[in-house]
Amino acid sequence: MANKELKAVAKQKKATQRKRQQRWTKFKNLLWIVIPCLIVIGIIGAIYYGEVSNKIDHSAGLTKDGKIEGVNVQDYIKLADYSGLKAKKSELVNDTLIDEKIQETLNENKVINAKSTAEIKDGDKVSINYKGTLDGEAFEGGSADNYDLEIGSGTFVGNFEEQLIGHKAGETFKIEVKFPDNYKNNPDLAGKDTVFEVTINGIYEAPELTDEYVAANFSDHATTVEEYRKYVGDTLYEDNLMKYAEDYMTDNSTFADLPKNYVKKLRHLYDLSVKKEYEYYDTYYYQYTGTHMWKDMYDYTGMTKEEYNKSAQTATDDTAKFYIMAQAIFEKEGLSITEADVEELILSSGYTKSTIETAYKDYGKGYWYQNTLAEKAIRNLMEKVEVTD
Repeated sequence: MANKELKAVAKQKKATQRKRQQRWTKFKNLLWIVIPCLIVIGIIGAIYYGEVSNKIDHSAGLTKDGKIEGVNVQDYIKLADYSGLKAKKSELVNDTLIDEKIQETLNENKVINAKSTAEIKDGDKVSINYKGTLDGEAFEGGSADNYDLEIGSGTFVGNFEEQLIGHKAGETFKIEVKFPDNYKNNPDLAGKDTVFEVTINGIYEAPELTDEYVAANFSDHATTVEEYRKYVGDTLYEDNLMKYAEDYMTDNSTFADLPKNYVKKLRHLYDLSVKKEYEYYDTYYYQYTGTHMWKDMYDYTGMTKEEYNKSAQTATDDTAKFYIMAQAIFEKEGLSITEADVEELILSSGYTKSTIETAYKDYGKGYWYQNTLAEKAIRNLMEKVEVTD
């Protein structure tokens, strides 16, 4: 049981990293849409878990000012005409989109309700106390208090989780669980029938959106529900306008064969980031259990080698197209960026003023300048969109 819990800890760490990444600036969220979050998690993990991220040369194939090295991007793309871009405001933001975004945020911040009258269902997160016994005797790793469990996560062995469905907060009951015949974490339990006494402490539920809740949790943006809805609406408008402009250019521009050296370096970065992430979590799990959670990197991604290579190459090509497009717009519009612009992006990515040099050391100047350049290009494109009611 304890080893299953460690697996859940690993999943939780990855989920936490995803949430951190989602809090990056609007552009960073848009930018990494072209790359599966797997690579992002690996990069963020390098920051938050002390790995030496500069072992990966994130600025490979780039000049110090963020341009693609040895490449005239105009030779690889025919930009779509963006002089008459139009979008309807009602498609960028409306009450339905605002409601959905607010509910998504509330769902991400569920709080335990010890007085909930709801029945537990698949997918719910609950707090439980449990005590397992074998032939009437407690066994090691079989007990815990105030344990948070997501029903259906597969964290616990057998049908433990399924047997909680239908119960309510405050109930105490017993369930029977048979351990797998090949349960290696504790051979004494392999194939054995056990009994667990379980108490449901509460069910995690989305909080109600009130003025008090807004003031306590979103004071940086609003103090009332009305103000918060406006903030969410404004944010959605900008996010969706940015995505509309970027999607339009990606879908309607014409690309020639991509520069092979640049794509090769991007693919190497992708593979290395995934590999480092896999090795980190595999090592983490092995240190506590003495076993490996996955057979190899491909098993970790949930793909066969062929499926992974196809997915990785598609992501790499899409990334190359995005940066080529952004640089082409940047050059066509005669734009420029300053060191202050770059530092602003670095700060929005989780670094502080005192660690800006660390950011440059971790990723290289080319990486940060390229992303700043791309942001400037897309924002310039946004300004050209005529938004109608």
